[in-house]
Amino acid sequence: MQFSGQKQIPSRLLNKNYLLLWQGQTVSMFGESLARIALMLWIVETTDSATMMGTLLMIAAIPNIILGPISGALADRFSRKKIIVICDIVSGLLSLVMALALVFYAKNPGFIISVIFVVYVGMAITNIFFSSAVISITPDLVPFDKVATANALEMVLIQVADLLGRGVGAVIYRMLGGPAIFILDSLTFIFSAASESFITTIQKPQGGLGDWRKSVKQLFTDTKEGFAFVLKNRGLRNVIWVYGALNFFVEPFFVLMPFYVKDGRFLNATLDWVGYIFAGMALGTTIGYWLPAILPKRGHGIGWLMMACMFFMGIGYGALAFVHQTWLALIIMTGNGILTGLNSNYIYSKLQVSIPQEMRGRVLSVLTTLVLCVSPVAMGIAGVAADYFNHRLNVIFLFSGGIMSLVVIWGCTQQEFRRFIMGHRR
Repeated sequence: MQFSGQKQIPSRLLNKNYLLLWQGQTVSMFGESLARIALMLWIVETTDSATMMGTLLMIAAIPNIILGPISGALADRFSRKKIIVICDIVSGLLSLVMALALVFYAKNPGFIISVIFVVYVGMAITNIFFSSAVISITPDLVPFDKVATANALEMVLIQVADLLGRGVGAVIYRMLGGPAIFILDSLTFIFSAASESFITTIQKPQGGLGDWRKSVKQLFTDTKEGFAFVLKNRGLRNVIWVYGALNFFVEPFFVLMPFYVKDGRFLNATLDWVGYIFAGMALGTTIGYWLPAILPKRGHGIGWLMMACMFFMGIGYGALAFVHQTWLALIIMTGNGILTGLNSNYIYSKLQVSIPQEMRGRVLSVLTTLVLCVSPVAMGIAGVAADYFNHRLNVIFLFSGGIMSLVVIWGCTQQEFRRFIMGHRR
């Protein structure tokens, strides 16, 4: 064992606790990706409305803005393992509610849409707390010098599960229907919760539920500390501007992909290709996530590589405006996945090991919230714009991809952003 103060840190990467978290996430991700594809296809087939799709994703993203920072503070103050287990159980119950709605109210699309909104928002909320706890607990389960490798290994299995779910989700949806998929999704969450319940961790929770008023007040104090930590760092502020803008302009591609696939002016393919294209991106992300484990951790070369990845992501997404072949769209989205995975793991690993353990949850969640806070607006605008302009998706894709690349060029001109990406310290 390695020691950090009075705490013991695992000396091996593939230890029992890390593997329990790993397998739980993998199984639940497979079920979740099946359910996500099923929901998307049901909305497209039933409503054919990009506005409806964008509105659903927009509303589901709003809780992240409100609860994101608090979720990180909660992960610092209370047991991260318990948060993970409880979130999986709640998600499993929500999937079961969705299955029952599809069984008993199949002839009432209006009611099912209402249930979809409630379930989707509920799962978004549980995912906020789950993600903050997982990001915060991972460095406690592996040696510090193996965090990037742990992130890569975790992402490999999760993305493989996501890839399989996306790839076969549309097929299973057509064969078995929505209820069967959501029942399976519910079972995967319950399995995940059972696996994660056996984890032991070095974390010593800082609070309890004895005096809830004091606990709530402390949570808000912790959240303010997270904001202060992020906002006083110039490099992090520039990261927020750049990654926030990239996130805003990438959202239209995910909202509008089902319409892009089936529209005769673009890919003119069956909706099964939505799953295949997203599966290709998941595969690319898996490959990209593994690369930081074998690349140098610091230096000009790796820093410029990360900025090049961001620039060419914009080029790749924009190129979809001129694509009419399914195989070419699949290749482009797989490439975008590689660039996304490489960049994401590099940045997150850097943050995880540089932020103090006792503040890791609140700082990472605040940073993530500030980057993602534009997502709901982007999702809503994408759906409305697509319907308003008669699904002229090529114009929307070309504009969004071009702005992404321009944002990266701006970031490269900012000294503090370059210093942060390249790993320099003031």
